[in-house]
Amino acid sequence: MSVRVRRRSKPSLLVRLRIFWVFIAVALAAAAYAGYVLATWPGFNATSVVVDGNKHVSSDEILARAAIPRDRNIWLVDKRGAERRVEALPWIESARIHRSLPAAVTLVVAERVPAACALAGSARYLVDGEAHVLATDCNWPAQLLDVRWPPLAQAQRPGAVLDAPRLERLLRDDAVLRAQHLDPATVGIDRFDGLEVTLRGGPLVRFGDDADLSEKAKLVEPILRTYAAEAKGVAVVDVRSPAAPVVEERKRP
Repeated sequence: MSVRVRRRSKPSLLVRLRIFWVFIAVALAAAAYAGYVLATWPGFNATSVVVDGNKHVSSDEILARAAIPRDRNIWLVDKRGAERRVEALPWIESARIHRSLPAAVTLVVAERVPAACALAGSARYLVDGEAHVLATDCNWPAQLLDVRWPPLAQAQRPGAVLDAPRLERLLRDDAVLRAQHLDPATVGIDRFDGLEVTLRGGPLVRFGDDADLSEKAKLVEPILRTYAAEAKGVAVVDVRSPAAPVVEERKRP
């Protein structure tokens, strides 16, 4: 007579978890309580918030815009939100918040660098290389390039952005001219989309198409030397046609 041996089946994972559910619940509750204690522990509240890298914007203004609370865990503060608020200031190009244990905050900013004065009618705007308006005047200690701008529909405020491609083109042309030992004071674009430049202490130069600007620029200095040797004043140098430059003398009284 044969006897059947009944195999014992292993308890399923769910059954085994049920056995330890009390321990699991206690562990989860302990972890949640520990997280709560850490999140609310006053030791992580900001004890020191300093600003670094600012020159034209006061630390008080930057801190006010960042709005980092002193009564909240600095590790739970919306770091990127605070950085974006600071970057909304006209002078601020970038802002980065660095936190260090236990509760110190350093806000490092990079300010925009003035590149030119945009002249639009009677308005003069201080702008950086990306055409961000930094101020509604050009009272700047360093000598900046004046850029003639088309009429604007309305007055611009700090933080506005003008025509960046236009400014980039003119700043690029300015760099080409300086490489050829010319010193532009004012640059602009005429109604035919050609480059016009007033040299510092010198004449107006009509370059026209700036695709071959470097070659045209080489013609200007020899022309000015020739007329200076002849003691003749030059009002306009037109090198739009490099093969046949035109010079207009100043009218004598």
